Amino acid sequence: MSKVNSRKEYFKAPFSVIKNILEEHDELAVELTENVDAFE
Repeated sequence: MSKVNSRKEYFKAPFSVIKNILEEHDELAVELTENVDAFE
């Protein structure tokens, strides 16, 4: 839980929108994976 925002807010956004925004910011170290193999 975030100690700054204790309201636990969640927002719905398509993966493509998030990916496009993060690609604009090269200074962020974020690795995105669209298709992940599930461990069984």
